[in-house]
Amino acid sequence: MMRKLSPAIVVAVVLSMILRPGAEACSSFTLRDDGVLIAGRNLDAPGPLPGLVVVNKRGVKKTGQSFDWLYGGERS
Repeated sequence: MMRKLSPAIVVAVVLSMILRPGAEACSSFTLRDDGVLIAGRNLDAPGPLPGLVVVNKRGVKKTGQSFDWLYGGERS
């Protein structure tokens, strides 16, 4: 026995398929081989996102800025 679909249900299904929000996918990856680690991610993010390549050489000591430096010293 076949039942007729309600026009309201058909319209609701079609509208939900048309008006659905877009999917914003992103991905990241790491490659490891012989002690070398390469990390990356795609640039599919919305808006301007410039690419950047950073090479961290082994055995090089680095120092960063402190939180206090960023905000001008002591905070109350």
